[in-house]
Amino acid sequence: MTGTVVIAGGGGLIGRALATDLAGAGVEVVILSRAAGAAPPAPGVRFARW
Repeated sequence: MTGTVVIAGGGGLIGRALATDLAGAGVEVVILSRAAGAAPPAPGVRFARW
């Protein structure tokens, strides 16, 4: 699977786990969060502040 997935509010427990799994499958993941200062949970995952 390739492409980009945007997870709104993905900084929580479920969103971070989902982001890690998707990144492990080769998907680029963008987590939209109001607290974008946190470290990404995995390579291929980035935060975007909204």
